[in-house]
Amino acid sequence: MDWIEDMDRQTRFLWLHGPAGAGKSAIEQTIAEWCYKMNFLAASFFFSRSISGRNEKTLLITTIVDQLIVSIPEIREHVGNALYNNPSLPTRSLEAQMDALIVKTLETAGSSSAGGIDFMNPRPKVIVLDGLDECGDPESKYY
Repeated sequence: MDWIEDMDRQTRFLWLHGPAGAGKSAIEQTIAEWCYKMNFLAASFFFSRSISGRNEKTLLITTIVDQLIVSIPEIREHVGNALYNNPSLPTRSLEAQMDALIVKTLETAGSSSAGGIDFMNPRPKVIVLDGLDECGDPESKYY
């Protein structure tokens, strides 16, 4: 939480690592819950080897985008425009989805003068991803 609250931190990513069974998922679940209560949580996704839909990479970006629309409503129209202009986006690579549905929509919403993101208003800023090694697709670790 110190890292999350540190506005002067030098890194944008915090990688929690340790051996299997060390409690990483429990820690990340707790952090996600605290961030939610403090309005810091923008989105989360917890992979699980044994739960259908949470053991494959195909739902990762669309799930994150769905949650970002709720936590940052100013991007809703821009996500809708991206999907309208390219309806096949949800079937494209994770990189293409991330670029079009997250990066570009945040950039567009941030630079839009009408209805853009009000950066003076505190925004959720944490995305929690857990269990990347639990994804059934061995190639997923490279994304």
